Amino acid sequence: MKRRWIRRLLILVAAAALCLGMVRRARKEEAAPLPAPGSLRVWYSESECPADVMEVLLARCREQTGLWLEVTAFPDEAALRAAFAKSTPDLFYCSHIRAGRLWSKGDLAALDTSPAGAEAARAIGDWVGLSFFPFGSRLPLLLYDSSKTAGTFESLKALYTAAGDTPFLVSDDWAELLFTTLYPAGYTMQGDKTDAENAAWREAYNALAGAVFQGGFVSVEGNAADYVRAGAVPCAVISSAELAGLTGANLRAGLLPLPEGAAAQYPVELMGFALFKGADTRAADSFARWLCDSGDGGRLAMAAGLVPLNMALSGQRSLERDLAEIAESGVLFCLPSDTVFYENRDDCNRRLSEALDLLT
Repeated sequence: MKRRWIRRLLILVAAAALCLGMVRRARKEEAAPLPAPGSLRVWYSESECPADVMEVLLARCREQTGLWLEVTAFPDEAALRAAFAKSTPDLFYCSHIRAGRLWSKGDLAALDTSPAGAEAARAIGDWVGLSFFPFGSRLPLLLYDSSKTAGTFESLKALYTAAGDTPFLVSDDWAELLFTTLYPAGYTMQGDKTDAENAAWREAYNALAGAVFQGGFVSVEGNAADYVRAGAVPCAVISSAELAGLTGANLRAGLLPLPEGAAAQYPVELMGFALFKGADTRAADSFARWLCDSGDGGRLAMAAGLVPLNMALSGQRSLERDLAEIAESGVLFCLPSDTVFYENRDDCNRRLSEALDLLT
């Protein structure tokens, strides 16, 4: 009788130990991290996006998705070209112009389905949303000090007139100014010497040259926004990407004034990530849906100086709120990725700057 009782007790103890072990194992499994959904190698140039902005964006992605992102930053385009001569990344931060060229060369892979947030941009090409994941738009803007000017001008001519003969506006990219203001007036700049054969281009260039000669417009090297922030001039024409990290109580940004009678249309570059062949498409799908469909992607677009594709967002800083307002304006559109001007832009700006510098 005593032995039977002892055996029952041992069975109960063994059962309790087994249950306790199963509970501990279950808790351990719950506490263990889920398997990572994949890894991606990301390349970008610091000339396209500041390192601190990109680090925040990708750190948020790691946190939200669990993806392992191996990031390489290149200081400039020359370093990037040298790297591409040897290998390719999984994801590459660039404009839709560059992504379109990569796609036409057959360098890009494709997802099976597009993120919902990229569907509207697919009018550019079927590869957008599948091989290129956009999350914001870049375009030239008028940055101004609201304590010195209201920043609103009825037309481009009114801006030129307001400049007068003292430094009023600076820029390091006159090509963007001419391209953006000529397109809604009916002429698409080529960015080469054939532009001079067009009467509308000659008129626009002469107006710009007159403002530079008079002294109201000034060419600068480096970041034109710094001159407004320092109080040296009231206005600057800058790329919206230069708003990344920019702060100042009186700094505001708005669309460029257009020629009288021109339709309110502003060409933009979509910015995002191109997907190269050989990448883990499952991991890329997770990345694309986080970037294009989450509020995080939209908010980080504004932090990068981009107009968010998600028009329901509002910014935290005044400049971000300006970008959010531009997103809701309904006047932005993308030109085809094979638009010639974008290929010639750097050379065009160099020639324009050299010509305008002779007037000062």
